[in-house]
Amino acid sequence: MMEFNNLLCRAGFEQKIARALGAHLRSRKWEEFAIEGICPGPILSWLQTDLSSEFPASITTRPSFYVDLNRLRRSGLPYESWLSPNTREQLRRSLRLYQKLGAVRAEAARDLPAAEEFFAEMCRMHQSTWKRRGEAGAFASARKLAFHRTLIRNAFVEGAIQLVRVTAGEEIIGILYNFVQKDKVYFYQSGFHYRPDKRLKPGLVTHVCAIQLCLEAGYEDYDFLAGEARYKKSLAKDSRPLAWVVFSRPRIKLVLIELLRTVKARITRRREPRAI
Repeated sequence: MMEFNNLLCRAGFEQKIARALGAHLRSRKWEEFAIEGICPGPILSWLQTDLSSEFPASITTRPSFYVDLNRLRRSGLPYESWLSPNTREQLRRSLRLYQKLGAVRAEAARDLPAAEEFFAEMCRMHQSTWKRRGEAGAFASARKLAFHRTLIRNAFVEGAIQLVRVTAGEEIIGILYNFVQKDKVYFYQSGFHYRPDKRLKPGLVTHVCAIQLCLEAGYEDYDFLAGEARYKKSLAKDSRPLAWVVFSRPRIKLVLIELLRTVKARITRRREPRAI
């Protein structure tokens, strides 16, 4: 799940760093050198120039959709006004239905106990949703669950974790688990309360309320991370490219591996959520 990677480098030293890395790679024995989720820029360009003639590169680019909160803030308009007429209508209809349960409100966890409570409830809803779909869910692994609990304990107090809960009266609509760096919010995982009424859009309502909360709190971006799921395109106007690059030594085995990766990527894209 690595995204927004890069090499740490002082400005102006990109070519030297790329060449030094290229020289290091030539001195080692390896079959593949993979760089996942790197931001295209000078280092990647120089590295491609330095290595591609010797080691063929396979590059996959994926967009990371985001809401430019600074631009939205300067416009003086609420986030809802940036949505398409169809998305806006779905949102308003869903809000009217939820408001029958009570006022719809969003809150970010203010302290570690609240963050841990939000996370536990989010995991429960997340796992319940994926079990209905016949899938394991992101937190089925006890090891992965323990990792995220430890991460929250260590990083929440530093302001690097955000958990947002959206409620209608006493009912939880949804909870988002986000990462924060340099005033940018990155959506990572979610849990939504299931109701059979298809007019209710818990994901849509939760994200819109969370984005409005981040807008008012002064954050710069709300990023959905890499992927072309329909809901990301519906909720964000802008995108940044991220690249997955694999340099390979020519081998028949690697050709077969690359073929299997292509098949797996197609299956993964089909499983991405299409609506929220």
